[in-house]
Amino acid sequence: MRHLLVIIFAFNLAHSALCQEKTSRDAKHLPKHIQTPVTESHARFKGTRVFCVISSEYKYQQHKGYYQKNDHQYIKVLDSELSNFVQARPYFIKERLENVNKMIISHYEDITLNGYDALYTESVNELGLSQIDVYFGDSSFIVTITAVCGKDDTDGKKELQNILQSVHYDKTVKADPLELANISIDMSITGFKHTATTYNVFMYAENGQDDAHNQSSNSLRFTFLREMVEGEIYDYFYWTKKGYEQSLRLKNKDITKTKINDFTAYVLETEIYNGEKFGILYQVVLVNNNDILTVVATAYDNTEDYLVKFKQTVETIKFH
Repeated sequence: MRHLLVIIFAFNLAHSALCQEKTSRDAKHLPKHIQTPVTESHARFKGTRVFCVISSEYKYQQHKGYYQKNDHQYIKVLDSELSNFVQARPYFIKERLENVNKMIISHYEDITLNGYDALYTESVNELGLSQIDVYFGDSSFIVTITAVCGKDDTDGKKELQNILQSVHYDKTVKADPLELANISIDMSITGFKHTATTYNVFMYAENGQDDAHNQSSNSLRFTFLREMVEGEIYDYFYWTKKGYEQSLRLKNKDITKTKINDFTAYVLETEIYNGEKFGILYQVVLVNNNDILTVVATAYDNTEDYLVKFKQTVETIKFH
């Protein structure tokens, strides 16, 4: 943008060129200020407090955690109270975003959305796709919206920009944390409270958000995986155990194939040691046709009691 203005002034086209630049800018990028009231055409992204006008062609992909129109065009929304925009904004430096996310940012701008401070970027991501990111919030929450389409797909980009311009945020909405899970599960057995939902990872802990950053908390999380055959499931466990071993000692590494209700289940049950405390790890991969759900539960206190409760909780899972 700044380079373009320099060229415009250099060619002495001040008034007419500025008008043309404004028209071009409005077509190419999001407006500086977005204030959108809710209409009958708005729909809420499940599991969030974000509303927008979006075509029914976008279908929610359970194991990917986003709404997808086709293989190269989709939109992700994350609404989190674990962090907040005020804390996060100093880390959203252009160079840092490029390095962390392996992207090349072509547009980087502070805007406002529904009265909230926001950051808006356009980039080419590591897959060579065009990507738009919008981050906004206040001192109590942060929303991240990522919209992706083909690099040279101008119609797709325009469509995504129109969706983003329709975004409305309603802080009063009480979203069901299991709304995106497509399952039911009885969390009253453990008494754990919802900690956070990050795309398709649903996290619960004994003290809820107070345990969000406690690595030794009694906790349970579940995640939908892509469709896999049996060999791939064992590979998944292999790499999962490798990840655990970076911070934990596992007493047992054997995977047991069994049945839980009518589902094929692959189970890892072991004592663990994190360098300070002994505990237990109970991980289950449930297979329901094309739906594959992994449940990871850990406890460092009352381990025998919690192991029983973890098993009882998994037995209550139903797919919808």
